[in-house]
Amino acid sequence: MVELKDKWKKNVLRGMGLRWRILIYLLGFAIIMVLLLWLFQIVYLDDFYEKIKKDQIETAYINIAQNIDTEDLQNYVEEVALQYNLCASIYSLERANGLIFGSEEIVKVDILSDCIIHHIDTMEISRIYHEAVAAPDGYMEIFSRVRFNFIQSDDSGFPQGILTKDEGLSKSLVYARITEDGSGASYMVLLNSSITPVTATVNTLRVQLIFISLILIGLALGLSLVIARRLSRPISKINEAAKRLGKGDFSGNFAAGNYKEISELADTLNFASAELARTDTLQKELVANISHDIRTPLTMISGYAEYMRDFPDEDHRESIEVIVEETGRLRDLVNDILDTSRMSAGVNIINPRVFDFSDSLAGFIRNYNHLIEPQGYRIELLAEEEVWLHADEQRLMQAIGNMLNNALTHIGSDKLIKVRQTVKGNIMRLEISDQGCGIAAGDVPHIWERYYRTDASAKGNHSSGLGLSIVKGILELHGGKYGVITAPGQGSTFWFELKISTEGKADD
Repeated sequence: MVELKDKWKKNVLRGMGLRWRILIYLLGFAIIMVLLLWLFQIVYLDDFYEKIKKDQIETAYINIAQNIDTEDLQNYVEEVALQYNLCASIYSLERANGLIFGSEEIVKVDILSDCIIHHIDTMEISRIYHEAVAAPDGYMEIFSRVRFNFIQSDDSGFPQGILTKDEGLSKSLVYARITEDGSGASYMVLLNSSITPVTATVNTLRVQLIFISLILIGLALGLSLVIARRLSRPISKINEAAKRLGKGDFSGNFAAGNYKEISELADTLNFASAELARTDTLQKELVANISHDIRTPLTMISGYAEYMRDFPDEDHRESIEVIVEETGRLRDLVNDILDTSRMSAGVNIINPRVFDFSDSLAGFIRNYNHLIEPQGYRIELLAEEEVWLHADEQRLMQAIGNMLNNALTHIGSDKLIKVRQTVKGNIMRLEISDQGCGIAAGDVPHIWERYYRTDASAKGNHSSGLGLSIVKGILELHGGKYGVITAPGQGSTFWFELKISTEGKADD
């Protein structure tokens, strides 16, 4: 059964358009409503009607039993009989030694023209009484079409008649129950209600339901076509634009509809299209930049290698130094691309441990200074106190290296980079500042994105547009905060914050 359902969904429903689905759903809803109307108004109408009459006659008994001590019982029973449209008789039962040996009718209310409880003999009343005694919750009997053959009343005062129960249209409901008053006296309450034939009503309802069914089905068809048209039109337009987007057309043009959800979908797709267009442009620029960055060192390596081949007897130490330097540039570029790919795939793993961050930072900057001092650049480290971190030392130094490379790209005429380590509570903050050109306000939200390069970065020789995105990925893996404080012409201060580990200090 489950397999058939899955095949139905896969082969039939998925092949249907929105218009046909709405048509089927609304048509199914209309059919269900029609079936419910037929069940309740035609099939089970007699059952509901009889149930209501039974509930009414039981409610009437409860009212009478609760007021059996009323002084004017006759008038009260008449009010109840009029309210519920029934006949009533109350018999006072005479007891002796716990046995009932006689009865007397003390209340008689005749509301209906075909009331049977007032036209039956003592034998029938005695039978009903015994049935009521055997049923503490009351005895109820339905008589189908009654006919009376009257005989002259006897000395007891009860009319003599023969009650014949025939199959017919009209029904009569008789309810009998024993009750007691406050003094313990016993009474039999005998109630009778007529169940009016509902055949004519059923026939009328049947004709009405035929017209109602046709109207409901017609409305469902018309309404489904209108709704489907209004819904499917904007969705079809969005679908066509999405197909163009899949083919590389990033122009967007996703039209908003008249519905909130469709408008939000269109806005989301327009935003996605704009982001894809921007990413596509950045990727093309990256490919062009990387091609240039790769071609330059390869050309130099090839040129110096050919020179060494052509003049094997000369001193080639300078040529070898250039080859090593350009090979390092290529290695760094490839590593940046690999790190970015791993982070994009979500497979980048860190191996945290507790280490002396201040000591590692000082050593890293000392080595970095050895590399840049020949070109006149210098890094100044200001550290307030020793800090221990629980982090991946290699990855964290990589992030700091990328931030220093970025500072070198934007460095000012003083050729000075300031690195400041501060502590506030259990948070370590590291700031890397330069006095360069700064970053334009429009570029700040995008500098952490892959492939993005500012105009100043694009003029550099070593910027791939991946450095800061790698910094972002590493810091997020460590749960750190990061940011930049910058303004055009006033330099930039890149910073990040990490929690301090107390394990290293405790070991000391």
